[in-house]
Amino acid sequence: MAACTNNKARIEEEKLRQDSIRMANEARVRDSLATLELQKENQRMEISKTAFGGARFEMGAKEVLETEVFRGGTSGADWVQPRGGSSPVGRYQYGVRAKFHHDSLYMITFTSGSENAAYIEDKILSYATNFKEVIAEKYGPPQKNNGAPDVMDFNPGSIRWIYEWDIEDKVIQIGMAEESSGSHYYAVSRIYYKPIFQKLFDAKGNRKQDSVIRDATKF
Repeated sequence: MAACTNNKARIEEEKLRQDSIRMANEARVRDSLATLELQKENQRMEISKTAFGGARFEMGAKEVLETEVFRGGTSGADWVQPRGGSSPVGRYQYGVRAKFHHDSLYMITFTSGSENAAYIEDKILSYATNFKEVIAEKYGPPQKNNGAPDVMDFNPGSIRWIYEWDIEDKVIQIGMAEESSGSHYYAVSRIYYKPIFQKLFDAKGNRKQDSVIRDATKF
């Protein structure tokens, strides 16, 4: 009888030991997964601060002018552009401008050369597609694809966004636009930093009135 009792005690003890090992292993797996998720989150947040050509969001204009693409470029009151005003992206050259709010980089815009309506489904779409292929090489397919617009979708000064990526605090959009004077079209892209962009533009992408932005700081 004593032997039977001892045997049961050993079985219970072994079961407790195995349970303890299992729980410790599960805890290590959970910790490893949590660490990996945190690393991925940190990587995504780091990526969301990169803008273009070595420039990072929230940099000042002087810092941006020291980066790879913008070094030797020119500047205005709230913008910086590369030497010559343009930079290659993929197969084509695009006009590039970095934009600032209170000397903090929040957006970079890219524009192709303009063409008349006869080229909107050929050359202009090719400019947009080329830019999309470059972005997709790093970030994968766009999260939004609205399809190529028709010439009848435009009004002078309007933009039709085709592709969009939303990466933590960064948004990348690629589209086509009609010049303000009408009749000519071009591909356009912008990379912007949401924390600043959303202070300056409404949900439709229209610039907020300066008085609204200024008064919002009072609250």
